[in-house]
Amino acid sequence: RKGYLGTTAASGPVQLDATNPRVLSGQLELCNATSLEQQKTAQALLVFAGLRAGPASSHPQRAREDLLQVMAEHDQLYRACLENLRHQTDAGYRASDIFARRGGRLRLKTTQGPLRETKSPYTMAIDGDGYFLLEGGKLSRCGSFQMNKDGELVLLEGGRLLGYADPERQESLQVVHIPADMSNLELKGDGTLMGTRLNGSGRPEWIAQIPLARVGNEGWMTQNRALLDLTPETGSVLPGVPGRDGLGVVAQGYLESSNLSAFEQIKMLHALRNYAQLLGMPLFDEYQP
Repeated sequence: RKGYLGTTAASGPVQLDATNPRVLSGQLELCNATSLEQQKTAQALLVFAGLRAGPASSHPQRAREDLLQVMAEHDQLYRACLENLRHQTDAGYRASDIFARRGGRLRLKTTQGPLRETKSPYTMAIDGDGYFLLEGGKLSRCGSFQMNKDGELVLLEGGRLLGYADPERQESLQVVHIPADMSNLELKGDGTLMGTRLNGSGRPEWIAQIPLARVGNEGWMTQNRALLDLTPETGSVLPGVPGRDGLGVVAQGYLESSNLSAFEQIKMLHALRNYAQLLGMPLFDEYQP
């Protein structure tokens, strides 16, 4: 498995021989079975398990279940690659990691995506760890906020941004509200949102404190476009001040791009397609980059 060989009781003792073998630097040994042999073996297994037409057999249930599981896992990875590519331009999108699966689920990649400038006063990006807190227990890395008619910062996918309305008592989270007479919004790296009143003193005034959430096991959240849902595996969610205790800082006028590599996903998609063709398995969908 993955280049390793394990010993069994039938394999006998392990002996070292320093005379006959040769080690060649910079060389790799290829698989000792041809693709045609592998394809014939795979087709024979599919016929034996009753998943392909062929001579009548007893169709052992165990073989059938094992092959169906392999096909289901392959289909899951193939779908995940397609889904990642469909959302490669979505701000803050967290790609599924096809190399990290547990209990039939794929883990999300939690690496930082690149930041791009928007110059919009309502958009914001997280540089480092943490998530924006939205109403309804939702989280997000997407900072593509817009201000609605009520002066609230909302995502197009749904969800109003939460923050602390009282600078002295940061206890209960509330929907961030920007007064109608506020202009020249300024968001500092620690999440402090300030503005200047049109008919005021001309000095910046405190509007809200925008916290970030730290998630115990963030990779096991579920992605729903720009929104992230908590699951029993994610553990605790603790709000904190940006820039403190390991949390990232907030950058106004920027957006975080998705954290996937399109080149890597396309390479994996081609590998999965070739594997499916080798085994004669049907593909969920076709993708032509």
